[in-house]
Amino acid sequence: ERRYRASKMAGLEKIPAIVRTFTDEQMMEIALLENLQRENLSPIEEAKAYQSMVEHLHLTQDELSKKVGKSRSHLTNMLGLLRLPTEVQNLVNDEKLTMGHARALSKLEDKEQILKMAHEITENKLPVRAVEEKLTEDEFEKKVKIRRRENLDKANYKYVEDLLREKLDTKVRIKDKKIEIGFTSPADLNRILEIIQVKE
Repeated sequence: ERRYRASKMAGLEKIPAIVRTFTDEQMMEIALLENLQRENLSPIEEAKAYQSMVEHLHLTQDELSKKVGKSRSHLTNMLGLLRLPTEVQNLVNDEKLTMGHARALSKLEDKEQILKMAHEITENKLPVRAVEEKLTEDEFEKKVKIRRRENLDKANYKYVEDLLREKLDTKVRIKDKKIEIGFTSPADLNRILEIIQVKE
């Protein structure tokens, strides 16, 4: 479409083209891949393009990684941006927060804590390392080790929740002998299933 518009602006009467027949799914894939090739694509736009490919083309992160030529860790980090509040996403788009800052913030559970920390970063121009240390000091992010026992009482459930939350990078709750795992989108669910190695 961009080539067509450019040719029209240039006053060309004919445009060299190869006509091919594609299915709706193939057309969508081409459109999404072409969108990723745009110059000055913001991190959030890139993340949304990846999410669209996963959801509409029903891809796993491994399949997406091969299609776009990006590592799984890159895709995980990019998709993690979409779990951040819109205000924080805008700060990333405006280059007031780096990807390193965004990665650290995406591990937090509480929206208010994320916003508070994001404002502190921008106001004080905190480097990523300082942010990571700050999160640890304030116990926003807990890294715990548990001793496996046959019988876990309620007091120990919190340790298991924290362990799973860190492993899955999402909300986890244990209640009434059930484990509830939160996800924000089909793409996020696929990511979690891959981590716990659940295959169709």
